[in-house]
Amino acid sequence: MKIIAWGIIGVMATMFVFVLFPLIVANIFHQAVVVKSDFLHFLAIPIDGQSIFRGERLFGAHKTVRGIIVVAAITSIATYLISFTYTFPFLMHPALFGLLIGGAYMLAELPNSFLKRRLNIHEGARGKGWVGSCFAFFDHADSVLGAAIALFFLVHLDYATLAAFSVFGILLHHVIERLLHALGYRKVPAR
Repeated sequence: MKIIAWGIIGVMATMFVFVLFPLIVANIFHQAVVVKSDFLHFLAIPIDGQSIFRGERLFGAHKTVRGIIVVAAITSIATYLISFTYTFPFLMHPALFGLLIGGAYMLAELPNSFLKRRLNIHEGARGKGWVGSCFAFFDHADSVLGAAIALFFLVHLDYATLAAFSVFGILLHHVIERLLHALGYRKVPAR
């Protein structure tokens, strides 16, 4: 039993070091530096190209090319730099791994944004009542689940490990969003 427990702890530690920590670094950099200072403003192009579907924008102005590029690139760089300190355990280049995880993390936010626009929930808002509660959860879960899906295909982790990664990642996402809000880098408080 102890061997299994240590195995799970080791896998989760690896997931934290090579997946969650680089994503945390990338997201904090994106919010605190890029968005706050409008750095790389020429890349702040809405992904939806301002396209309209049933009278509303597809994703809205907050989902930009800049966000995907910055988070994917910083995740890639962070993963690569960490690989100099810790042995990278996966069968691909750490920079490519980070790029794919960061890209999946950001792209997984798009279905949630699409659904919010269909329900006439404005960008940066979550809605009211039970709908707002659902979106409060999915605002934390969507990107982490995107990373988990990428992990499933890139690393072929078992379902239990992916579930544990997802739960831990969603909770961590919530804590970091609260911190960013408290420091003035996020407009919407975490619920």
